[in-house]
This record gives sequence, C-alpha cells and structure tokens, in this order.
Amino acid sequence: MTATGPPVSTGTALASARRIIVGLAPGALLLLGAVALLGSGSFLEALRSSRS
Repeated sequence: MTATGPPVSTGTALASARRIIVGLAPGALLLLGAVALLGSGSFLEALRSSRS
C-alpha cells in the first residue's frame, strides 16, 4: 500500500515541526521552572517549617 496524499516537501515539514516546537516551548519552560523551584533547598525548607 502506498500513501495517496500529496508529497510533503522538506520545507513544509520543517515549518510544521518548527510551529509545534514554538507552541510547546512556553509550557516546557514553565514545567522546567516548577521542577527547579520544587527541587531547591530553600523552598523545601520553607515547606517543612510551615508544616510544623
């Protein structure tokens, strides 16, 4: 079986991939920041002191 759709040019595929990456980048940066914040020692110490 072969694909029946039109052939995708490399430029179109690259532009599509770039749009996907640009769309996901802000969320990835927020997630990375949240992980860094939760992993920092001072934040964990503040949580421990607030629970006691």
